Amino acid sequence: MRILQTTAVIGMLTFASLAVAETSVGRWLDAMIPNMPKYDRIIEILIKDDGAVVLISKSQDGTSSTRELRERPGGIYELVGSRSGDKYRIIPADGNLQLLDNDGLIRVARRVEGNG
Repeated sequence: MRILQTTAVIGMLTFASLAVAETSVGRWLDAMIPNMPKYDRIIEILIKDDGAVVLISKSQDGTSSTRELRERPGGIYELVGSRSGDKYRIIPADGNLQLLDNDGLIRVARRVEGNG
């Protein structure tokens, strides 16, 4: 009886994790103001199980935001509804992330590993 219950729980957990599956494209440290880490933020791009692409931004003060992206060729992700043409481009050579707008390159965020 205990084995059947355990198997059922494992099955439910597996199903639940599949139901909210997301694929992380990557995580980057955006040092917005050099030598002022209190303004740093972590940027993560996720592809949700329904195909939607989102950018999650987490600041040092604990605030976060989630914005919708549109995937474009060449490793480019456009911020949906941005008047200034905000885009993000993954640099193939090193995996870092370029932050761009209609005027060009703003700065480069460094790729980081892990979930922290």
